[in-house]
Amino acid sequence: MMVPMNSIRPTTADDEAFAQYGVALADAVEAELGSWVSSSFARILHREAPTSLINECRAVVVDPLRQLVAADLDDQRTTPLTIVRRAIPLLTAALREAGAAPVPRDAMLERVEPDDVFGVSPASFAEIGPAVAEAGLIWGAAKAHVHLQRRRT
Repeated sequence: MMVPMNSIRPTTADDEAFAQYGVALADAVEAELGSWVSSSFARILHREAPTSLINECRAVVVDPLRQLVAADLDDQRTTPLTIVRRAIPLLTAALREAGAAPVPRDAMLERVEPDDVFGVSPASFAEIGPAVAEAGLIWGAAKAHVHLQRRRT
């Protein structure tokens, strides 16, 4: 007899751990986002990023990320890295306004991220910082575990 997928649920402990790992990921992103924005800006223009840019990037990333990781796994419709990438248009606009010249990128990146003319979009959590990389890896493993537990037959 086939058990309906929705009838098998992870334990409450699994759900609680997944939620805690989500909070840890959001905390790590919040802690490292300003440094990442600053270093990305400085890498292109060799000067400090405006505080207003860092604050704007935090505003478009941190609360939506916290909302995402607080949601039930089955209600998550995007990824944490996609939310982090919401800072890219702000960073790009600030770099353009400051007079930065676009950087050379390979054809694949130009096709995949046509608006990222400065090549600042993070390919992984590791580009944001080591604490974010670790928290993202743990959160992803917990998400996979809960997902599989819910769908086992």
